[in-house]
Amino acid sequence: MRKPAPLRIGGYAALLAVSGFALLPIFWMFSGSLKSGEELFQVPTPWLPAVPRFENYTVLFREMAFGSYLWNSVLTAGATTALNLLLSSMAGYSLAKFRYRGRGAAFWLVMITLLLPLQAAIVPLYLVVRDMGLLNTRAALILPFAATPFGIFLMRQYMLSLPDELLEAARIDGAGELRIFLRIVLPLSLPALAALGIFSFMFNWNNFLWPLVALDNRALFTLPLGIAMMQGEYATSFHQLMAAASFASLPVLLLYVFLQRHFTNSMVTSGIRG
Repeated sequence: MRKPAPLRIGGYAALLAVSGFALLPIFWMFSGSLKSGEELFQVPTPWLPAVPRFENYTVLFREMAFGSYLWNSVLTAGATTALNLLLSSMAGYSLAKFRYRGRGAAFWLVMITLLLPLQAAIVPLYLVVRDMGLLNTRAALILPFAATPFGIFLMRQYMLSLPDELLEAARIDGAGELRIFLRIVLPLSLPALAALGIFSFMFNWNNFLWPLVALDNRALFTLPLGIAMMQGEYATSFHQLMAAASFASLPVLLLYVFLQRHFTNSMVTSGIRG
C-alpha cells in the first residue's frame, strides 16, 4: 500500500534537508576555493565569491609540484585498486565455491584480520616493507593493499549468491576454472566489483598515514602528503588549500556518481550469508 501523499512529501522533504546539510561542507569548500584570501576571512563571510578566482587552481600546477602529487596518487590508487579487484575476487571465489580442508579457518582468519585497524599493523608492516627493501618506492604504497580482508569478505559474500548449477554446467561443457572465473564469475559480480572499486580507490586516494611512514622522497609524495605540506608553520594560504582539497575530491565524487547504481545493487544483494 502506498503511503499518503503528505507522508511521502514530508519524507522527500526530510531527505532533501538531510542531503543539503551533508553537502554544505562540500559546497563551502568549492566556494572557498574560488575566493581570495581576504574574502575567505571576511565577516560576515559571503556564500559565493564576488569574482571567481580560478587562478587558485592554476597556481597549484604553476608554482607547486601539484602535478607530480596528482600523478603519484592516480598511479598508486589505480594500480592498488586494480590488484585488489583481481586478487580479492579470486580469493573470494575460492572461499565461496570450492570445498577444501582449511577453508573455514582461512575465512575466519580473514574476518579476524578485518577487525584489525591499520594503525595497529603499521609497525610490523613497516618492518616487512623495510626488510624487503621497498621503502621510498611506489611498490611500498601498492603491494601492502593489493588484497584486503574487506575485499575478500565482500567478494566472498556476493559470490555465495551465484548459482552453483551455472558453474557446474560450464564445467560439464569443458570450461576450465580460469575461463569460468573470467567469463562467468567476474561478469556476474560487477556490482560487488564496483562497490569494492569505490572503497579501494577512496581508501588509497585519501590514505595519509601509510605514505607518511613509507616515503621520504618528495618526488613520490601523493596528494594527501602534498596538501599537508601546503600548511605552513607561520602562514597558510587557505584559499589555495581549499582549491587543492576541492581538486583532490573530484575524482572520488565522479567515481561514485558513475558507479553508484552498481554500488547500491551490491549492498542490497551481498547480505550476510553463511
